[in-house]
Amino acid sequence: MSKRNKANKSVKLHARRGSKPLDAEAQRLFDQAVEATGRRDYVAAERLLLVIEQRIVGNALVSYLLGMVHADTGRLETATGYLEQAVAASPTNPMFQFSLGDAAARLERFQDAAAALRRAIRLDPAFRDAYAALGLVLYKSANYKDARQAFAEALRLDPADARLHMNAAANAIELADESAALKLLTSAERAATGAGAEVLADLAKLYQRLGREEAAERFYREALAADAENPDIWESMARSLAKWQRLDDAIAAFHTAAQLRGSPNDAYRFIAEAAGANGLISESLFYYRKALTVAPHDFDVRSGQLLYHNYLHDFSAEQLFVEHRAIVDCLPVAPVPHFDNPCTQHRKLRIGYVSADFRRHSVAYFIAPVLKNHDRGNVQVYCYFNGDDSDATTAKIRNSIFGWRDIHQLDDAAVIDLIRRDGIDILVDLSGHTEGHRLQVFAQRAAPVQITWLGYPNTTGIPNMDYRLTDAATDPPGLTERFHTEQLLRLPKVFSCYQPDEACTAVTLPPCGQNGHITFGSFNNFNKLNSFVLELWADVLLAVPGSRLLLKDKNFANDVLRTRLLEVFAGKGVDSKRIELVTRDKSKSAHFDRYADMDIALDPYPYCGTTTTCEALWMGVPVVTLAGNDHRSRVGLSQLTAIGLSELVAHDRDEYVAIARRLADNRAQLEVLREGMRERLKASPLMDYPGFTRDLERLYLEAWRDWCEQLPAA
Repeated sequence: MSKRNKANKSVKLHARRGSKPLDAEAQRLFDQAVEATGRRDYVAAERLLLVIEQRIVGNALVSYLLGMVHADTGRLETATGYLEQAVAASPTNPMFQFSLGDAAARLERFQDAAAALRRAIRLDPAFRDAYAALGLVLYKSANYKDARQAFAEALRLDPADARLHMNAAANAIELADESAALKLLTSAERAATGAGAEVLADLAKLYQRLGREEAAERFYREALAADAENPDIWESMARSLAKWQRLDDAIAAFHTAAQLRGSPNDAYRFIAEAAGANGLISESLFYYRKALTVAPHDFDVRSGQLLYHNYLHDFSAEQLFVEHRAIVDCLPVAPVPHFDNPCTQHRKLRIGYVSADFRRHSVAYFIAPVLKNHDRGNVQVYCYFNGDDSDATTAKIRNSIFGWRDIHQLDDAAVIDLIRRDGIDILVDLSGHTEGHRLQVFAQRAAPVQITWLGYPNTTGIPNMDYRLTDAATDPPGLTERFHTEQLLRLPKVFSCYQPDEACTAVTLPPCGQNGHITFGSFNNFNKLNSFVLELWADVLLAVPGSRLLLKDKNFANDVLRTRLLEVFAGKGVDSKRIELVTRDKSKSAHFDRYADMDIALDPYPYCGTTTTCEALWMGVPVVTLAGNDHRSRVGLSQLTAIGLSELVAHDRDEYVAIARRLADNRAQLEVLREGMRERLKASPLMDYPGFTRDLERLYLEAWRDWCEQLPAA
């Protein structure tokens, strides 16, 4: 039964449960409104209900149906107000509580949603939909243990719902309970007999998350047998095939998806994206080049390949700049807009942040403390969220700011219109050329002042991007200005501040004290582990006899990539027994526990770690870095200098090996560093959230004054 039919049925079921009776005329209008909602004629339904509301104030059923009309048309804030009125007038009605919880969940107010859904369950202990909705809310809040209990109760009441089994399986995967997940998926398969293609495709994705390649492909094929014209399923299967190194099959599937969408040129871009996401950098760039030969002015193709160039150790800053500057050829000439933003002194500036990463993502560790510490007397903050996978981090960020806007379903023109109606003075891009960016919004000048920061280690190449935020360590004055289309704005101490994950575990003693050998390590993205850095790390291992190397990345589940990596070490004379490769951990806390197995962290080159460096330091592990001559290779220098450990920064290959060997030889120093590292971080600019945010606001104010001064005199 659809949610709409359930709502209409609930109106009839609960018509007398705590609701004031309607007079004959009001009842007639009300029945017409119910029928109108069934036809999806929401305009007529709302008009009829408002007439009744004028006649009879405070009727629970009228408020409830008004709430449902607004919810069905996406006006969730207003819907919540009406549903709260319904609950206040009829607090014992479980359907009213359920609908209020559902609206709160859609607004990502998960705490309010859970409270309302629990009230619905107390009022009706057999309310299957309330248990199912509560499970989803708890799952999205990362409260997986309580979600398991809610899903179990929903399944007890309705064991034949395939989607319910799948949601419970997804939750079990997060709990690292593989046996429970497989059991639930087996039940989902039985319940999904005769189900539609979408359900079958989602089953495939869950099996893929469990690493069950054969089962995943089987369900993708079954989904396509049910709906062979669905490009989304073809694309999902293609991405899976690419992940499994079956590039020929993936290319064929991507071509089918692209043709079904009426954009056959996209096939090469899709395979390039998939190859890059799975650690195949050379293959990714090969297919991006093929895509550019077909569509040389395609913005998405040109933008997509830029990120992967940053991983190449033999690609100079000059070459990178040439590639980034070429993005201008993919942009139409943007008209010069007129802005009415007042340039009066001493008013609040409206700051807008645009990102797809307001969630449990590396960017969130650096932007969340800024959003929380902005001076609300001086700035009014808006976040424009371009993601569709919100979580508990999303909810926290949302609750810390003034204005929240979901934009992932809006086209560029609609986003620009929204930003201008919000009166944004300074618009800040947090993505650069990474997944989920909205750089074409910036290219068309959505706000008077536009800045890029944080999520990307290079210029955007976008002509209308005015500034790039950085510091003097990552971009020393006179060194990198010529590699940017933006003007560099340097923060006085460090270009970002770090907030540790709540799942961080306790610091332990260096493991060398127990196992007798030094363990170097890196938990950086596999894409950063190019041949140069692997050979450099091989030199470190050869310089420290008996040492080991611990590497972790999800792509190490792939035998092809593991073999490629180990062959590089073998070529340098390093026995593969000295290399430990591990894949994704079962939980975030297990990930942090793994730092107990590492004595010294090694930073990759030229694309340094950022979050991984901060995580290692927070877990007490010193990091050795190699500084180059552009931002991507100087982040480690910036962070280590900020915490007073510049002696761990090397400036050439030999010095990198020497620093690593010196640390390995001084185990007493390793213990001292480990024991005091967290206090060192807390006392540094890297975790001075109020101070960092005040410095940031001063730069924003300077940029705003510069814009105002450039305006022609009135």
